[in-house]
Amino acid sequence: MARRKKTILSEEPASIQPIEPEPTEKTRRRRRKKADAAPAAELVEQAVSEEAVQEPPVGETPEVVESVPVEEPPARKRRTRKRKTELAGEALAGEAPAEPKEPVSETPSLQAEGNGTAILEAPPPELVIRHPLARVQFQRGVPQIVFGERTLRPLLFFGNPHTPEAATRVHQQMQLASEAGIALFALLIVLPARDTGAIEAFDAIRYWTTLAREINPEALLLWRIVPVPVGNWQKEFPEAVIRFTDGTTGGPSVCADRWWEIVQTQLIELVRLVEQEEEGASTLGYHLDWGEWFLPESGGYDMSEAALQAFRDWLRRHFRNDTVSLRASWFSGEVSFSTASIPPFIPNAPLTKRQFYDPRREGRWIDYHQFISDATARRILSLARAVKEACQRRCLVGASYGYVLEWRHPYSGHLALGMLLQSEDIDFLSAPITYADRMPGGTGAFPVPVESVQLHQKLFFSEEDYRTPFGKAARLDQPATEHSLTPGTGSEEDYNPPLRSADMVAQVQNRSLMQALVHGFGEAWMDLWGEGWLMHPSVWERLAGFQKLWELRERVGQAEPDLAVVIDPMSLGYARVGSPLIQQVIGQAREAIMRAGISYGFYLLDDVTRRDFPRARMVLFLNAWNLKPSAREAIRRRLQRDGRVLIWLYAASLFDNHRHALETAREVTGLALALQPWAC
Repeated sequence: MARRKKTILSEEPASIQPIEPEPTEKTRRRRRKKADAAPAAELVEQAVSEEAVQEPPVGETPEVVESVPVEEPPARKRRTRKRKTELAGEALAGEAPAEPKEPVSETPSLQAEGNGTAILEAPPPELVIRHPLARVQFQRGVPQIVFGERTLRPLLFFGNPHTPEAATRVHQQMQLASEAGIALFALLIVLPARDTGAIEAFDAIRYWTTLAREINPEALLLWRIVPVPVGNWQKEFPEAVIRFTDGTTGGPSVCADRWWEIVQTQLIELVRLVEQEEEGASTLGYHLDWGEWFLPESGGYDMSEAALQAFRDWLRRHFRNDTVSLRASWFSGEVSFSTASIPPFIPNAPLTKRQFYDPRREGRWIDYHQFISDATARRILSLARAVKEACQRRCLVGASYGYVLEWRHPYSGHLALGMLLQSEDIDFLSAPITYADRMPGGTGAFPVPVESVQLHQKLFFSEEDYRTPFGKAARLDQPATEHSLTPGTGSEEDYNPPLRSADMVAQVQNRSLMQALVHGFGEAWMDLWGEGWLMHPSVWERLAGFQKLWELRERVGQAEPDLAVVIDPMSLGYARVGSPLIQQVIGQAREAIMRAGISYGFYLLDDVTRRDFPRARMVLFLNAWNLKPSAREAIRRRLQRDGRVLIWLYAASLFDNHRHALETAREVTGLALALQPWAC
């Protein structure tokens, strides 16, 4: 594809022209306050003389200028050097002089041309954003994507062209999507972690931008960037290798700063390349991915050297470099910030054990669970900030994160959802619908508290990655974990069961589409491995009809739910590894709520401190085990009023960081609770 770099430029430096003020400027100067005479008298005389000439010819001689009578000589004295600078700036911009403005910080220098006309040298032009600005906005609570002057629905097709055969099928499905009215495409782009990684990734972006424009000149692309370790990276970055308890290895770890510095450098270079070239005009944003940013339940803790050092640094910040507090929390008189180690991973705890870690004796496990989520969120935010700066905050940036309604293990790394929601560098989040209950007749629940995402003015994409019988149907008898972006659970059952008929596909798609209408979130229809999962006309006919329903949805707006369901991700870190408590309190409760026939919304515990928290008639607290003082105060002042019903599931106010706080439960719940040996 031929480059049109000069054509793409939205602005060229303005050419310098002589000062030509309008005749009406003289009248305006009569009413100005008297000022000192300007030092450049000859320039002033010429500028005033030109005011009396409507169209001065090119190369005007001094005699013609002198023949024009000056009716009000004092006006030349009232004209100051400041005013000449303002007029020059306006002339350089190609506009007529306007009312006096504030003086500029830099005064251009005077120069003279051969014809005697004096001009002012303009300062260097400021950086200009060449391509349209992308942003997320909510209209009556319903999300929209704005790209320049275009407003689009948050509906897109995702493809993974990881092989030539997969690329062909992805291209065919892009054509079907375009015929159904879909103009947003998301494609997976590999970013090798080496010096040439940005160039390699940009070549793929250029190729697919060309294909997308051939299908639809108005197409916009969301690049899903996946870093890939190359070469013998284990020897070059030994500290980055994750060593799990079962003896397997993984990585690189999210704590491996040296390796991620290379990734971030190449990511910045890639974004700058896109912004400099014409591909930026079709780029909507970047989806930052790294195995969906979680540790698998079967693997255990990240025991890498990088994680150990990062854990010690986190402890210093968390305990404010106070060794006494560290030793009290860990119930050890010998531990220090330089000798602290990652606690042992002990899965499958017997049910006779308590379901929570004791914050006074077992604080090291609680600290690690919070640390790994904090480290993961910080890594995402570091990359997101780098992308935002590289594109001058023009593009959307997001990630797959916050599966707090889905994971059963407290070391998933997804507990710091609040950090991403509060960041201005994150515009959207995404997640696949639950794999545990996605077949026809199931709930098709989403793992992220969607309403909390929207409360923070972020867009949520539901990733509809159903395995259909279309396309490469021969793969239906093979497990999807063979090529999964999501690590497997270790069980023999397939994590993504196939849909074996067109009727099953229609049932699950209708369910997902109606959920998107009710809760007002975006939809990403996915062919996860380029196998042609959406290569069937009935699929796109259904999705084309859905867009008409979305138009009606935008007119109606989003209503507040009757039931606000509150979850605290960080409280999940207190649950013991292997305890069924998280599944019972979170997973089973989510299913019961979705089948109850009531309007509901899922929120974070920190959201109760916001003024825009919904005025729901009922508020259900799933796991308010560790209540912050700010949350306690908000519950007392804002929720315990107006006839609201507050429901506390299992227990509340058990902890206050590293100490027991059950005695404070009465002031929040209105109930006097006591700790029983058999209850927790």
